[in-house]
Amino acid sequence: MASKSKGFGKPLHLKQTEESQRKDLEKLAKKLSQGEFANKSIDMVISPSGVAKMSEVLENFVEPYLEFARNHQQRMQLFEIAVTAWNLALLPIDERQTVMAEAIAPILSSQTALVQHDFQEIVDGMIGRKLDYFADNKRFIMSFELKDTGREFQLLVASTVGEAAQNG
Repeated sequence: MASKSKGFGKPLHLKQTEESQRKDLEKLAKKLSQGEFANKSIDMVISPSGVAKMSEVLENFVEPYLEFARNHQQRMQLFEIAVTAWNLALLPIDERQTVMAEAIAPILSSQTALVQHDFQEIVDGMIGRKLDYFADNKRFIMSFELKDTGREFQLLVASTVGEAAQNG
């Protein structure tokens, strides 16, 4: 396994106690249940047993790109792009471009053609990485928080538990 980025230091699960991490995850679940998922009947499970922690999975997923993100804002942008690419990779291939166009095009419309092209290349590269190295993980990432504690970063991730992604 590749070494961790200096910005993250020790593996995230070692940075805080289980109780502290559980409280942070409960806050994220509450935020989601009061936000865009408020009117949906979704059962939220915090750290289900026998399932890999998506914060660790997502950190491993972005690891090759972390050296390019030197501050909190750049890391937030990196994780936003990574989550988008991860979720796009879970869609049937014929739906990816449509969803990408609907979700991303309005954001990039004010950017230069070069920025749009570079963004597309990064997303395509991350989709390829997801399919090559994380193909067995079919969990959609619903939301994430990246906290800057001053000396290190803490990543919290809310995701689906099972294989709800691959119905088509």
